[in-house]
Amino acid sequence: MKTMILLVLIGLAASSCVKETTTKIISDDGKINQQNVPNPLAEGTVNGGGGKGVLCIRNGVQTVETLDLYEANVLYGLKSTYNPQTETEAMDLFATLLTKHFWNPSSMPLDEYKKFFLERIQNIFLKDIKFISPDKKLNFTYDSFEPLIEKNCEMVQVAHYYDESILLIDQTLWNQMNWLNKMALLTHEAVYSLDRSNGSTNSIASRKLVGQLFSPKGARPKADGIPSDRTQFASCHLSDAKYTTVGYFYAYNSIQVSEFSEKPENGLTFVFNFFLQNTNLFRTSFFLYQESLENLIKVGANGSGNGRLEVESYVASSQRLTVHLTGEGKGTMSVYNQKTGEITYDLSFSCYK
Repeated sequence: MKTMILLVLIGLAASSCVKETTTKIISDDGKINQQNVPNPLAEGTVNGGGGKGVLCIRNGVQTVETLDLYEANVLYGLKSTYNPQTETEAMDLFATLLTKHFWNPSSMPLDEYKKFFLERIQNIFLKDIKFISPDKKLNFTYDSFEPLIEKNCEMVQVAHYYDESILLIDQTLWNQMNWLNKMALLTHEAVYSLDRSNGSTNSIASRKLVGQLFSPKGARPKADGIPSDRTQFASCHLSDAKYTTVGYFYAYNSIQVSEFSEKPENGLTFVFNFFLQNTNLFRTSFFLYQESLENLIKVGANGSGNGRLEVESYVASSQRLTVHLTGEGKGTMSVYNQKTGEITYDLSFSCYK
């Protein structure tokens, strides 16, 4: 069952299955030990994801950059301004960016969340890293579908998840990366691990998010807009006809322009922490035009509406929702395809304050 609390850590914890073969990456002095794998595991490609880099020679200088940051710059004009100089600075940046994006009001306070996240990263995620020796190379994964590469540059496989339990990293390429790109690589692996757990089969969305996270623009946090006052929002959970939980969201009053009006209107916003098999990496929301939190909660409520499922950083979603409020925080939700009109899910929800 999906949980609203520490969602990103679920993906990281899921990769901590192999204990006997785990290499300790963080030593007693807090440094990353670049230990080699004494076997040819790097020759295998099982069901895990990979992390690619772009190796370029410019003015006689060879550099290695993560594909995420390379694409952010070349495709979207987003160039990172972060410049961590030490491992400590880099790890703090890593934890700051991820916790800010994935934090939600049902979890612990943000500063505690970051501290707990960093501890989990060091005790679980980093312990599953193994660096391969210079005489080995990682096979290419075919889940990136990168659209272009510049002249004098080539794609390289920097990392690969083996059987969703061991993160193999090419030590030679890692040593050519600065701390910014090393942390972008680890961020990619963490984010893509979460996205795969939700059914994703390629890394396109993960790379787009990582590029945004490390850019001056940033990425809109998943919980952005939810009031800090817990009395001003309701926590809700979605279930299907078999009473299986298929989503969580927060509902709160807001004012915005809907597709049905040309000026800002009052309404009820749903912000999803988790929703069916969507990517769940970007802020996902729905605006119930001319409805309110008070009407959602009250006894005998009766209201309805429909609209687009909005996903940040993506073209307008083809998914639409029809919502009916039935009172006492309960209601139904139908998900349908705007192009075909076909209903794909009939769901029910319950909310509490």
